[in-house]
This record gives sequence, C-alpha cells and structure tokens, in this order.
Amino acid sequence: MRQILSILVILLCIQTTRTYARIPEEVQFVQMLNETLSKLESNTSTDRLPVCVAELKRMSAMYPNEWIIYYYISLYEIQQTFSNLSADNEDILNDAMANINLLKRNKNADKSEISTIEGYYYYAIIAKNPSKNGQIYYKNVLESYQKALKYNPKNPRAQLLLLMFRLKMSGFSGNNEENNFHDNLLEIEELFQKETNSYLKPSWGENTLIALKKTLSKN
Repeated sequence: MRQILSILVILLCIQTTRTYARIPEEVQFVQMLNETLSKLESNTSTDRLPVCVAELKRMSAMYPNEWIIYYYISLYEIQQTFSNLSADNEDILNDAMANINLLKRNKNADKSEISTIEGYYYYAIIAKNPSKNGQIYYKNVLESYQKALKYNPKNPRAQLLLLMFRLKMSGFSGNNEENNFHDNLLEIEELFQKETNSYLKPSWGENTLIALKKTLSKN
C-alpha cells in the first residue's frame, strides 16, 4: 500500500510539473508581474522599491521584450530618489535613464507613457537641486510632458505631472496660480476613473492626484 501511495505521489508531482510547463509563456509573465507588483503594494518597508526593482530586473532577463518591465524599473527608481533627495542618487537616476532608452527602442512600448516617464526623470533631477538644475532641465520636463500629450492628449499621468510641475514652478516664480488648477484636476480625475487598472499598462497616479487636491484645499 505504501509503495502504491508513493507511486501516486510521484505521478502527481510529474503531472503538476507538466501542467505548469504547458502554461503559455505570456500567462507565466502576467502571473509573475502580478505577484511582484502586488508584493510591492503590500510592502511598507523602507527598501520596498529597490527590492521590487531587483525582482523586475531578474524578470527582464527572462522576458527581454516586455516593455512594461523596463517602464516599472525606471518609474520605481525615480520614485526611490524622491524618497530621499539628500542621498547620492546619481547611479539610480542613470539606471532609470538607461531603462527609458530601452523603452524607446521597443516598438511595442507606449510612446506617450515613455515621454511621461522621461519628463518625470528630468523633474527628479531638478528636485535634487532646484537652484542649480532648474534652469538646465526646465525645458526638458515641459517638452517631455507636452510630447506625451501630443501622442495621447488623454494621458492622465502626463496631464497630472505637467500640472504639478507648473504649480511648483509658479511657486518658485512667485506667481500664485493655484485657483486655475482646480478645473484641470477634475478633468484629470475623470480620466483616471475611466482607466482599467492593470499591471500590464501604466495606471498609477490617482493617489497622487488625491493628495494634491487635499493640499490645494488647505490653501
């Protein structure tokens, strides 16, 4: 009886392995991406972003043609620099730009989202040292967001980041234009609500919009 049970267990393991092997590569990729990014959302540790980036880089070796992996790597590396602007983030930002360049060479990548993340990259450089880098990279930020909106006028991330950049710059210049932004925020909010949340395409930004609305309402 024990020998029969052992044989059945072995057969079950073999069958399970064969079943997994028959899962299409695209399905395996989706499962792995969902697991990786879901872990990030539930992780509250300070090293959550670099840990996720490391996992995504391992995925990129397995699925080199999946542009969304390089997008998330660059996004999370940029966000990592914002979490600690006093740190030496040059290597992280250089790697983010390297991944943005990989996106540009991928014919399947969303051009509007590429330009949006590139504008976000230049804004991170400005945030690191506004007085020094603001004049140097100001045009890069604007041109990237405007290019993104040329590809897709209804890209809520491009609209939101451009709006936030204009708001920040108006503060630097002493021009208070906050009241002009509320209608724009409502329009952007509607665009976010129309999006289908999926890790397979960029859909982040709504929480940033909510935080910005709260900030403006206090002023």
